Amino acid sequence: MKKTQMLRSYSNDSKLNEKAIYQILSGEINKKPKSTNPPIKIKHKVYSKFFSPDAKSNEIEKVVEEALELYFEMHPERKEVNSF
Repeated sequence: MKKTQMLRSYSNDSKLNEKAIYQILSGEINKKPKSTNPPIKIKHKVYSKFFSPDAKSNEIEKVVEEALELYFEMHPERKEVNSF
């Protein structure tokens, strides 16, 4: 249904050509760019040492972010190597 709407929209805007049709039908137009950084997962046994079982994920994320900021302030030479 969405592809049909996109084809009509491109046709109405006089943008419809062979390349646009291929991109719409193959899904290339709506593809999200792949992230170059893979998601990081921390195992339960690692973070359970530091957080209670009822800790919320956003609280854990905030503490981890603060800890990383402090770590990289203390070790500025590491930040240059691992900067994103």
